[in-house]
Amino acid sequence: SFTVDVMKMDVEGSETAALRGMRNLVARSPRLRVMFEFSPALLAGHRSSAAELIGLFGELGFRFWSIGARAIMSSSRATS
Repeated sequence: SFTVDVMKMDVEGSETAALRGMRNLVARSPRLRVMFEFSPALLAGHRSSAAELIGLFGELGFRFWSIGARAIMSSSRATS
């Protein structure tokens, strides 16, 4: 089976469902990096929340980074 190193998620509020559906892929892709953005309103429309999404990423072992002004990356803590 294949692995993935980089993924861009743009699923308009379905991020939590998408992440749940790719648990096996995440488990076998130790180098995986995921770029995503989310809208709390769109997540709510899909019966999810920012806390649930961030919590799920955390459970799967991901660390978080923010991309700020001038494309400077900084480490962020997962908080719900």
